[in-house]
Amino acid sequence: MNIKVSIIVPIYNVEDYLHECLESLVNQTLKDIEIILIDDGSTDSSGEICEEYEKNDKRIKVLHKQNAGQSAARNDGLNISRGEYVIYVDSDDFIVINACERLYNTAKKYNAEIVHGDLLNDKEKMLDASFRKIDGENEAIDGLDFLKQTIITKSYDIVPFIKMIKRSHILENNIRFKEGYFYEDQEFSLKLYTVAPCKVVKIRFPFYYYRMSRPGSTTTSTNIKKVADLVYILKAMIDYVEACNKSTQIKQYM
Repeated sequence: MNIKVSIIVPIYNVEDYLHECLESLVNQTLKDIEIILIDDGSTDSSGEICEEYEKNDKRIKVLHKQNAGQSAARNDGLNISRGEYVIYVDSDDFIVINACERLYNTAKKYNAEIVHGDLLNDKEKMLDASFRKIDGENEAIDGLDFLKQTIITKSYDIVPFIKMIKRSHILENNIRFKEGYFYEDQEFSLKLYTVAPCKVVKIRFPFYYYRMSRPGSTTTSTNIKKVADLVYILKAMIDYVEACNKSTQIKQYM
């Protein structure tokens, strides 16, 4: 099978939400996909749920591993993926059933490395035509120009899961999530748009349902490590900007 999209899902102790997530993936209208489930050392029934789905759908591949964090799980998923494009989905969230089809068709239409959609939840509502609007929507624009536009319009998203990304763009430019740190999305997204020339298409398509709060979620807790990691990641981003030829172009928007 020619795999058009690899869906990579890091999983850790989400038994209460995992069925909803996986149902949204196996029922995608685009069928030429693979679903890579990385069980990151779950101690609840999440691993068993993954195996049940794998038995019933040959497109699903499950990897059980010792807990090493979300970044490592995402990287592991990428390493075994075979799709032309990649989508990351968090295991307590879900996507609309035509997400892969619409994002993939858009990517092929514009020959784009990245297609950027929107979140779908109570907080992120597309209230009017100006909501999260940037210049150059529905057309292919340079990655750096896209980054500038989203920062200017205050619509910049660091999260990787509302983007469909060409797998070769990630692999050939050695873009990986920094393992063992919070806020790793910040550096990953910056490099996606700037490490090499790429085409980005922003479409008004709220396809990703992000669960705003969940007990045990990394986004709802605060600790000293998270503060220290934020400082470390920001320093790494500054070092990256300083080291690349685009430093004077990027820094004025940061």
